Amino acid sequence: MDEDEARRMIALLSPERMAPYLNRCAGNSVAAIRLYYWNIDVTRALQAHLPFFEPILRNSMAAQLATLTGRVDWWHAGALPLRKPEAARLDRALQACGPRQPSLRVGDVLTELSLGFWAALLGREYEMTLWRPALRHAFPEYRGARGPLHRDLHHLNRLRNRMAHHEPIHHRHLAADNEKIFLIMGYVSSFAATSVRANDRVPEELARKPKL
Repeated sequence: MDEDEARRMIALLSPERMAPYLNRCAGNSVAAIRLYYWNIDVTRALQAHLPFFEPILRNSMAAQLATLTGRVDWWHAGALPLRKPEAARLDRALQACGPRQPSLRVGDVLTELSLGFWAALLGREYEMTLWRPALRHAFPEYRGARGPLHRDLHHLNRLRNRMAHHEPIHHRHLAADNEKIFLIMGYVSSFAATSVRANDRVPEELARKPKL
């Protein structure tokens, strides 16, 4: 792509959208488009982990909530000591299930709950009510305190949302982000983390990052 083509593409994408790329590339339009393409590629490589990471995480946490409440439908009103923000998220998820509500299965509900919901359940407000009696058991290979785990999962949720909205991630320490995914997955199951890592394309994409 030559300079004229790059400028035309930037105009189509919008200068506002391309500003982070142009700033990183000192205003070089061709380099900015090249970085934009690479941002897409590395995003895809990271997103490839999510169909494993998210279900493994939420299934493990949901199983502990079922044990804590003594009921498979742990989302039932009043079964959990949720704060208003998390209760609202759960209510929206149940509403999204629509006509399935009378015969909801665990999978129906889990599919509608975002990673942000699960990250929030590891917040300090739930130290005594959820973490200590239940959710710490969702991470059988983790021996640390709740706080660092909550921080890392919150960090990954922000990354996930940026990727979902096609936002720039090229400025992040992506190697560290990638390791966090495997680290947390490994806290639930080292087998799962090792298996998914075998198909990890992120290091390859990081090696291909355009020289600025």
